[in-house]
Amino acid sequence: MGRRPDASGSRNGAQRHRSTRARSQTPPKKSNLNNARGSEARRKRVESAHQSAEQFETRNADQRIRIAGSRAQEHQEQRDERLRQTIMRTRAAREQNIATARVQERQRQRESRSS
Repeated sequence: MGRRPDASGSRNGAQRHRSTRARSQTPPKKSNLNNARGSEARRKRVESAHQSAEQFETRNADQRIRIAGSRAQEHQEQRDERLRQTIMRTRAAREQNIATARVQERQRQRESRSS
């Protein structure tokens, strides 16, 4: 009831036939056989399929240690950088305070000489 027959009188038969023919004439999609990433992932899958639970745990623990070490190093570098910036700000503020104190001291000396 909801479908209307096309001009030929059949129900979408001609369209179905055309789409099937078009599919058979298009070349097959390129496979990932020569894809280096795909073959690497496949190799890892096969390798991990043959590992025991103990080997999984060992590998995961090693990976956690490596990640923790690299994160600790990264955090240490961030702390060092913040410390360097703090030292530079403190040094600049100290130099500014010294310069201001010298200027004020000169002004006091001028005022004491003039009075």
